[in-house]
Amino acid sequence: MKFLVISGSYRSGTTFIYKALNANKNIKLLYQPFIQFFKYIDFEIRKDLKKKTFENFPLGLTITKKKINLEKIILKKKNLISISKKLIEKNKKDNFLTIKEKKLYVDLYRSIFFEIRNNNQVSAKNFIKMIFNILKKILNEKKIQYVGFKEPFLGNFLESLLTIKNTYVINLIRDPREILCSRNYSEKKSNDFRQKKHPVIMISLICQRNMQVDYKLKDKKKYLSLNFNDFKDIRKIQKKINKFLKLKINLNFINTKKNNWKINSSGNSRNYGSKWMDKTKIEEIAIIEKICAKYFKKYNYKAHITDDRIKSNLVMKFKEKKKDILNWTNRDVFLKYNRIKLKNL
Repeated sequence: MKFLVISGSYRSGTTFIYKALNANKNIKLLYQPFIQFFKYIDFEIRKDLKKKTFENFPLGLTITKKKINLEKIILKKKNLISISKKLIEKNKKDNFLTIKEKKLYVDLYRSIFFEIRNNNQVSAKNFIKMIFNILKKILNEKKIQYVGFKEPFLGNFLESLLTIKNTYVINLIRDPREILCSRNYSEKKSNDFRQKKHPVIMISLICQRNMQVDYKLKDKKKYLSLNFNDFKDIRKIQKKINKFLKLKINLNFINTKKNNWKINSSGNSRNYGSKWMDKTKIEEIAIIEKICAKYFKKYNYKAHITDDRIKSNLVMKFKEKKKDILNWTNRDVFLKYNRIKLKNL
């Protein structure tokens, strides 16, 4: 049995691929089960790198220029137990899960809890192996060839995951300007078209990290990079996945016209992310292009603002108000980090 991880920036098609692959009888994936554990490991990696430990930063922002030895990253038993307990209680109360799904997730976290309780010390690498093996036991069926999960914006963490034996990664890339538009300016039933969900600089940094690691790993045997632009030709994407997994995958399992994919990641013409030039503020585009420009050509994305003087002026005028930022990034340490990054652009 092999392990499969689906990743990418949000609004890049990760949920679509997750649902499509999960529809195959040879694959069993879970929806974002380990993000709290990975955030904790990422936090410990930042400490090992002697970087400022921004506890409230989202997963995927850490830059690791050197290879991280996960065996030397020792995780605290009490922290892993605490996360397990919180996830058990959270999933017991989760109204979005079916009774069967609740049992599955609770069993998963209970198994992690008991396994950790019986270990005095555990490295990050051994912990990841542990959760993969527990996943394999819980989802064990004769026909299943791949077990795994979908997690958003893992960034440099993808490189570490590939060091785990029999682990395969599918990562999705999308134009950061489309992601911003789809995330912050997509149509709502309340007709509120300008309700921000994530700060612009944070989205830019996450996309930049994702493209950075993706470009580095795209030629690896156990790694498949998918570009959202290619979703216009669903057969092309399907052929790539079939070859990578050596399985027949059907990406036409869902009718995008009948299902509510138009404001998320369907890739159809009604997707609001594709209208970013009309909907996104010009200074926001300038910030994204300044942060992510290095990788635009590598993914065939064209800059919207070609005059560097105009772009520089827009970047200098850019301000991100506290009230426009999600509560968990509405911290002085995050805003300070943003100002430092902005100053250095």
